[in-house]
Amino acid sequence: MLSRFQRLFPAISVLLAWCVVAGLFPLCCQAAPEEQGTVLQEFSVPAKASAADVALALRFVARNREWFIEQEEPGYLRISLKSRGTALTLGLHYDATKLTMRALSRSDDSKSDRAKRWINNLSQDIRLQFAAKR
Repeated sequence: MLSRFQRLFPAISVLLAWCVVAGLFPLCCQAAPEEQGTVLQEFSVPAKASAADVALALRFVARNREWFIEQEEPGYLRISLKSRGTALTLGLHYDATKLTMRALSRSDDSKSDRAKRWINNLSQDIRLQFAAKR
């Protein structure tokens, strides 16, 4: 006659193994969730560009404009810029057909339009990179 523990042991061991495997699964391999941010702009990606080409162009533009890349996953890039009391964090969701730019957080002086200029400069550079790919 098996004890209650001996009967539940196979189920417990499977559950424990699943928890260990799920805990070790790298978070970077999971798709980034759609964040609740204000959609600033949407871009169409050139027809011949792949998602890897889009990622390369976005990293180039962000680093060229001195944005800090906080998080990078396939199909997603989170960047931020802080200067003189202004801070802005953007989420860039992309695939082979479109790019969506979302404002995740923003803190600046109400009289300053610095964050708006940063967004305009970044979007202009992205358009130029995409135009070069065509």
